Amino acid sequence: MMKSKKAETSLVEQVIFYSLNLFFIISLMIFINNTSSGSLVTEERYAKTIALAIDSMRPGTELTIPIADLYRLAETNKVSDKVIVIQGNKVVVKTSNSKGYEFQFVSSENLLKYELNKAKEGEEVLILRFGLE
Repeated sequence: MMKSKKAETSLVEQVIFYSLNLFFIISLMIFINNTSSGSLVTEERYAKTIALAIDSMRPGTELTIPIADLYRLAETNKVSDKVIVIQGNKVVVKTSNSKGYEFQFVSSENLLKYELNKAKEGEEVLILRFGLE
């Protein structure tokens, strides 16, 4: 009788052990896939660049940021949502099916106007206007 009880507990322990290992390996593979595609680093770089550019702008300033690489990566990853969203005091850049990378800025968002200009394929730009109508 003692052997069967010990066998049951070791079976439960093994199932838990293997399921936790499987979860860890799958999580690691997802992270490696996102990192190898460059989406994590690219999202962070563009979000910080845009937010810092907004913070450094003075009223009456217009700034153009080329974002063709960002759109190319989003198309490669088949992202259908908006790639860049400026909402509240946050810039959100999304080039994969994850939640994207958020970065906050300090400037007043009600003075900020922005548009995504897709004149030609490969020449996408983000136009920021601060304090201009």
